[in-house]
Amino acid sequence: MTQTAFAIFSSLQEAFEHHLGVRPDKVFLRHGNQSLTFKEVEERSGRIAASLEELGVERGNAVAVLMPNSLEHMLTLFACARLGAVQLPLNHEFNAGAIARLLEQMTPAVLIADVQFEELALASLEASASEAALVMSDVDGIGGRVPEQQRFEALLNAEPVPWVTSSLSDPFMLIMTSGTTAAAKAVEISHGFVLHIASEVVWHQEYSDEDVLFSPYPLFHGDAPMLTVMPGLVAGCTVAVGRKFSASGFWREIRNYGATVFDYMGAVLAILGKQEPRDNDRDNPVRLAWGGPAPSNWRELEERFDIKIREVYGATECCLPIWESPNEERRDGTAGKLCEHHELRIVDEAGLQSEPGTVGDVLVRSRVPHGEMTGYFHNSEATVSAWRGLWYRTGDRGSLSEDGYFSFAGRVKDIIRRRGRNIGAEEIESVALRWEGVVDVAAIATPSALTEDDIKIVVQGTGLSRDAYLTHLRENLPRYMVPRYIEFCVELPRTPTGKVDKNALRSRWRNETTFDTEDQIWLSTLDDGGRG
Repeated sequence: MTQTAFAIFSSLQEAFEHHLGVRPDKVFLRHGNQSLTFKEVEERSGRIAASLEELGVERGNAVAVLMPNSLEHMLTLFACARLGAVQLPLNHEFNAGAIARLLEQMTPAVLIADVQFEELALASLEASASEAALVMSDVDGIGGRVPEQQRFEALLNAEPVPWVTSSLSDPFMLIMTSGTTAAAKAVEISHGFVLHIASEVVWHQEYSDEDVLFSPYPLFHGDAPMLTVMPGLVAGCTVAVGRKFSASGFWREIRNYGATVFDYMGAVLAILGKQEPRDNDRDNPVRLAWGGPAPSNWRELEERFDIKIREVYGATECCLPIWESPNEERRDGTAGKLCEHHELRIVDEAGLQSEPGTVGDVLVRSRVPHGEMTGYFHNSEATVSAWRGLWYRTGDRGSLSEDGYFSFAGRVKDIIRRRGRNIGAEEIESVALRWEGVVDVAAIATPSALTEDDIKIVVQGTGLSRDAYLTHLRENLPRYMVPRYIEFCVELPRTPTGKVDKNALRSRWRNETTFDTEDQIWLSTLDDGGRG
């Protein structure tokens, strides 16, 4: 299939029927050394759907999935869609208490768990008193004493059932927000929304059926299913999903899969750029890397890896309203221009539209039906507060230039209030990153004895001199932005998608490895010195 117009298919069933008529034996899904064609995915997901139906799954029911990235995980996604059921992928890094709360809220009819998470699954079911039927997979061949009738493989024994006709407003899946700056919430994704965002990706990034899309991110996050698997279905691409992101193994996987496109999040590109240069850095099949935010040295990375880097802006809740064209020159510090299918406003604290170039709160809304989330599942209070006058409140800050280029300025909850000024954490981080040996940096607000906030930075890197680094910060940051506290670490805490988990940093901001640059002392977790 060559490049096509927006809104290519009106349903997932239509997409599969098209590919079964045009490319039934083309590989659609890959993971590790395994692969499935479009025909095999359609047929196997039909068998799984039939078995789930026998287990009591009905239209609108949730099916919880506690599995690593695998073909089985992806087949379950399409099996649920075929039944009109809703897939609830669970983060296996959650503890039993957190998963139990989700099971209580979502009341799934079935829980499909892998044997490596068996104890977690059983403890979660017990704690929640859930009546969900338990099915166990074994994607890594670990083995276990799982009754035959509970094995995932047994789901493939049934005869395929036909597709249930789903409306575009029907729920397709529930995606948990990353929760890096606030509590995670379940975003309800409709059939219409997932088709819309997949078509947006295909259209803006000019995918063809010759592309091979790669994602190393977990299938319980929106990236892999919504920005990789579903665009692959729409465009007729081959989709390769890795086990997890590995900086040392990333390019090896790219070459193994023959990937032509990947998307990046958080510090992924920066981390790849910090790897030791290799003679074969440019020996890869990638034509395009897209995502956000792009690091300041993106030109160096383009040259080093012989790839084109493009930036976008968006969120799980509101699609991707800002894009950079693959065929236009990038403008430093921006993520591109507004897509014709969306509207975007920058407003001040009173909700009034800001002047061009002025940083304010980012509001978004869709011009097309089903161009954003349905809401936060079973959380009407959060859903209502997410909108202001029919505009989705992203929780981000940014600005629009006179000619329409968007610049991201950080999260609203990433604003540090110090000495009467609002400081974006990203302003500090951009300077703090410019030092040899620094891999990544996170700036957070800490309690202050003088009211408002103090600033702490946590620096991931090796071979760093504290005094020399502090001198760099003092010489390159305004005085009111210079951090009071500094901590060096080997690895920053991260979400499974590679974003820095600032909630975790805030919860343990005072520790024995934190240095107070004003009082010239190491903080103790046992004595807070009257601060915080």
